[in-house]
Amino acid sequence: MNVFSTSKVMVALCALMLVDRGKIELDAPVAEYWPEFAQNGKEKRPVRQIFAHTSGVSAFAEPLENYDFSDWEVMTGLLAAQKPIYEPGTRPEYHGITFNFLLGELIRRVSGRSLAKFFREEVAEPLNADFHFGYSEKIKDRIGKMIRPTESQNTRIASTTSSAPVRVSESMGFGNAHSITRIGALMACGGELDGVRLLSRSMTEKIREEQSNGYDRVFSDNVRRGLGMAIKPEGARTNPNNFWWGGAGGSMLMMNPDLKMSYGYVMNKMSAMAMGDPRVSLPARALYRCLGK
Repeated sequence: MNVFSTSKVMVALCALMLVDRGKIELDAPVAEYWPEFAQNGKEKRPVRQIFAHTSGVSAFAEPLENYDFSDWEVMTGLLAAQKPIYEPGTRPEYHGITFNFLLGELIRRVSGRSLAKFFREEVAEPLNADFHFGYSEKIKDRIGKMIRPTESQNTRIASTTSSAPVRVSESMGFGNAHSITRIGALMACGGELDGVRLLSRSMTEKIREEQSNGYDRVFSDNVRRGLGMAIKPEGARTNPNNFWWGGAGGSMLMMNPDLKMSYGYVMNKMSAMAMGDPRVSLPARALYRCLGK
């Protein structure tokens, strides 16, 4: 299934692998790796702000129906050229559509490989995880049909992403619950799973360091973020070391490093809720009961 923004976890993982290898510096300007990004006041914007959703490039300024969403260079060119929508670093604002393009272009510039190729060679194949970026010939007959909610923002998201140019975009991630949970397990287990190490233990701990915390007007709620993923909100009853992210319609990936466990949920019927789909929490609670937690 198309897991929508749950794919951001996979993109963040790829970028963090390059940070871990010393190929990307979190506090270096994005333009150091992507020179065209140094336009309209973005010359000194650090990489860290993309992970934190504070870069100011939270959406495309241009109407996307005027462009080919599947043309990676066109999409990243628009982001490089546009002026920030708000003053970078002043507040968090969810980079719903732009996140995968922004980090994906950094991955491409630094590694010399597209997001899809880097992920496949460096993550999916070593972990034997059935997750893919882009609606390719290899997987098109295996992708399930998404059932849209009757009325919600998620309906508009499903309608937009059902078009052919969007489906084939490398920014779109397709997988199942097993594949996303396997990838999450690597991060929950300190960066290594079944003898395959993709991140250092110190980097998996760094993921949980607060990068932004405040009211996000996209969600109309407070969101606290680490490096590319959500972390425990202040006052919440969840485990303080958990980190997670989800996607439109209800998909979710959660990592619990204390239990060395991940939990993934993928569905083909979209929820109308923007956050907090009960179909995610009920099985998770049952899982914790089984563990006596």
